[in-house]
Amino acid sequence: MLEGACRLQAGDHVFERVGSRTSVFDGPPAPVVLVEPGMDIDIEALTPTSLAVATAPGGDVRVTRLVEPWRNARRGAWQRWACLRGTMATTST
Repeated sequence: MLEGACRLQAGDHVFERVGSRTSVFDGPPAPVVLVEPGMDIDIEALTPTSLAVATAPGGDVRVTRLVEPWRNARRGAWQRWACLRGTMATTST
């Protein structure tokens, strides 16, 4: 979800409201919905919405889930984003 909000259904998984920001320049970072390979999705815009749909080769994990934005911890002007074991985390430098 780049901007706006939508209701998303993937198989039996229903996410009633995904996203909230009105512009790609607003915070927090956009949420991501990871959908199992081969699963149909149904998206209903709740507000004016821009979204991106992408595919990538998957491993053995077959889980549909919502990855919420993480907290942006800052110290000074530098920040570093890290992905640890599939969980987004923020570290400051």
